[in-house]
Amino acid sequence: MSNRIFQAVWDNGPKARSEMIVLMVLADCADAETGTCFPSIKHIAHHARMSRRSAIRVLSALETEGWISVQPQKRRDGSSTSNIYSVSFEMLGLQQFVRRHNARHKQGCQNDTPPCQNDTPSGAKKTPYVGCQNDTPVTNQQEQSGKKRDTFQEWRDLPQPKPPYALWMAQHGL
Repeated sequence: MSNRIFQAVWDNGPKARSEMIVLMVLADCADAETGTCFPSIKHIAHHARMSRRSAIRVLSALETEGWISVQPQKRRDGSSTSNIYSVSFEMLGLQQFVRRHNARHKQGCQNDTPPCQNDTPSGAKKTPYVGCQNDTPVTNQQEQSGKKRDTFQEWRDLPQPKPPYALWMAQHGL
């Protein structure tokens, strides 16, 4: 949930009550940086307290007015799945956030890792993670001591408490 987007919808959202509620549901699901989400129509209708048909009608109106953009999704077998909804930052008055977000992604953040030489065009890395210079080496305590430990056997060797009925029987000489 993005409080920034939710507050912007509350302050600058559409005038129609049904559109406002559906846009709040989308803002509640939206990613804080990108404003995108992919809730199902059933989820939107349930949380907006309306029928599926009304939710579809309101989503269409929001898209027509420019409050959201909708990108349909398909599965590999061709059937439909949840759409990707993008909340319009410009319509909500979040232009300064859009400029800062775009500037950060154009020049990169100082904490971003440099791209790997083996990166594929899609961004998926082919090289395995080799660690960082500051990572401490992970060692197994059993290997360090040179003696293998059987923790299950150690657990079985612990003294076991007697169940309450056995104590009662012992006290009464049974």
